[in-house]
Amino acid sequence: MVTDEGENSAPYFVDADRNYCRSWGVILNVVSEQVMLEGMRQHHRHLAETEW
Repeated sequence: MVTDEGENSAPYFVDADRNYCRSWGVILNVVSEQVMLEGMRQHHRHLAETEW
């Protein structure tokens, strides 16, 4: 699953996961990992170094 983390409308992951598991009779192991693009990483680093 790939997401922009803007889960602001249905179907929400928790509901879709629950329905999938019930339908197929399985239990999923879910691992969440956040991946940032290099440009975003540099932007966040710049913000962290900026004095307000």
